[in-house]
Amino acid sequence: MRPAALALLALTLVASAVPGQDSAGQLPRELQGVKFEPLLKEQIPLDVAFRDERNQPITLASYCDGRKLPVVLALVQYRCPNLCGQVLEGLLGGMRDVAKRGLRLGQHYRVVILSFDPTEDAELAAAKKASFLEAYGLGGGETCHFLTGNRAAIARVAEKAGFEFRWDERTKQYAHGSGILLLTPQGRISQFLPGIEYRDTTQRERDLYYGLVEASKFQIGKPIADRLVLLFCYGYDPKKGTYQFAIMNVVRIAGILTVLGVVALIVVLRRKERQNLQGAGGLPC
Repeated sequence: MRPAALALLALTLVASAVPGQDSAGQLPRELQGVKFEPLLKEQIPLDVAFRDERNQPITLASYCDGRKLPVVLALVQYRCPNLCGQVLEGLLGGMRDVAKRGLRLGQHYRVVILSFDPTEDAELAAAKKASFLEAYGLGGGETCHFLTGNRAAIARVAEKAGFEFRWDERTKQYAHGSGILLLTPQGRISQFLPGIEYRDTTQRERDLYYGLVEASKFQIGKPIADRLVLLFCYGYDPKKGTYQFAIMNVVRIAGILTVLGVVALIVVLRRKERQNLQGAGGLPC
């Protein structure tokens, strides 16, 4: 088979292996209208009323008080069976990392976890907070808050956070993105760390550490999200017994890798063809 024909075959196989996308290379149907694209320097609304884990009314202004402590903000669903738990685990890992460098919860930053599911309540938030702080194990619980709210309140914060999610009727679950926001003490978005592990452990420590330092100085960081992969969650498949994950930028990354792979394949096959021709009496004129 000629190299060009083999390359075409490889491209066809790769294209057929990407499920749930149309000819335009769009995200799967389940993720249409879902994104997490915050704008750095955007002001998160601080006057929105929520309920904390004690079921007490609270606003984000109580945490973003304009003083010295930056805020780590994560939008999750407490009952989410997919990425949300991993987002919190990734955050815990990052918090332990920066603690080794002297940044501790309560002393140098706050954590606010907000449920985007309006059906979740303070009892569930309290249980999540308890398990979160137990896993962290370094104190500072008075500056870690798990909130719930009504649909309108959640929508206001989600809009300013660039967080768009939707209910998937087929899976009876939310399709949503993953990541954390670092806010200045005034509540402006200083940095966005998408995904669940925020790159490798060493880089995660650097990103979170320097992100918190910048935010504490009321500075707006430089975008790093374009160097990361943003994971999207869109549900558990009961028929297959597996979780389904889609990755924003995977189409782009896979496309680049595919092109490079095909080019490498063509080069190898062409070289082999030349060697065969030389062995048979030389290259054709």
